[in-house]
Amino acid sequence: MVLFNYENIGFLSKYSQEIYYGCLAITAIVAIVMLIFAFKKRGFFKKIWGIFLAVVVGAGLYLGSGWLQGYTETANEIYKKYQKAYENGAVQIVTGKVEDFAESDAYHKKTFTLNGVAFTVYSSYVSTSLGGSPVLYYVYSEDSSFYTSGTSSSFGHWTYVPEKCVITGNGQNLEIHYLEEDGEKRILYIKELGN
Repeated sequence: MVLFNYENIGFLSKYSQEIYYGCLAITAIVAIVMLIFAFKKRGFFKKIWGIFLAVVVGAGLYLGSGWLQGYTETANEIYKKYQKAYENGAVQIVTGKVEDFAESDAYHKKTFTLNGVAFTVYSSYVSTSLGGSPVLYYVYSEDSSFYTSGTSSSFGHWTYVPEKCVITGNGQNLEIHYLEEDGEKRILYIKELGN
């Protein structure tokens, strides 16, 4: 069973360039159609008003397309970089049982070895606080809790959110695809194998 795959990102992030070009094409078509209707109108002021609307709508669609592309651009670049790494054979694959599993609360990380290869996985808290950019390699979410205030007829309460980590401890049989990057082993794919 696949536990993590870097390719499981949102549609907008995965295809941001294609969506951007599609939005530009739609923008051009809408602006041209609006201009054609504007020039077919009778009266000088109706034509000017139609041209003005075509320019405003076209500019709005163009700016919206650029915003949409910029919103997902970083994730798309990382996704394409990892795709190229697979194509170029830079991604390494290791299988085996997890050994030497250890957790460190102070550094929000877990360490383990798989068939002699040492790995460190960090929490999503550490990953976002270091760079803030979308991370497509494997991170885990730490446990947390939050307080929900009550209404006039009920009291508030604490809600506990358990940790989510696919690496559960020693003896877990895994296949991991990873890439050496910035002095770290970036995990791109984790599959749990049968015993």
